[in-house]
Amino acid sequence: RTNNGQLFTIDINGQNEEEILESFKNINTPSFSNTHHEIVFTRFHPILIDISDIWKSAVDGKSPRVLTQGQGLKYQPSFSPRGDRIVFVRSDDKHRDVHHLWIMDADGKDQRRLTFDHSFDSSPSFSHDQDKIIFASNRQDDNYEIYILDLNSNDIKRITHHPKLDTHPHFSPDDHKIVFTSNRSG
Repeated sequence: RTNNGQLFTIDINGQNEEEILESFKNINTPSFSNTHHEIVFTRFHPILIDISDIWKSAVDGKSPRVLTQGQGLKYQPSFSPRGDRIVFVRSDDKHRDVHHLWIMDADGKDQRRLTFDHSFDSSPSFSHDQDKIIFASNRQDDNYEIYILDLNSNDIKRITHHPKLDTHPHFSPDDHKIVFTSNRSG
């Protein structure tokens, strides 16, 4: 994704760079499906800056379709490892500084809210067994830490405890470790 919202694919050897979804602008946070030849991405409204939706298309940009609709921001979509579900962030209708995690089927059906705190939850990602979602949140002391949501019990467990920013977590392939971004070093 470029700074002006264009979306490109390129081979890992640096060859065959190609813009996809050329008629779309304001694209953000693209993510590949591990099992299907699809991408999911955020498309911001071309005029209204506080409206976006989650879209899905084939990797080549063909057959794009919107999965979410309505007011507010919907962004940071991420496929489950089997490609059958998508987790994403959605702004609260009443409070601009509150954003919750949501989940839906890969076709956009069965959308449901996962988190309910008065906080800013972001950067969700599935575990490889699809039983957990790891994410960043400012739910305690307005400091962004890493949390794990158990999808079977709905329990949320705080993982990091540091006064600096912790964000953008992902599970290791065996789900035993996480990697995340932090500004701990300044």
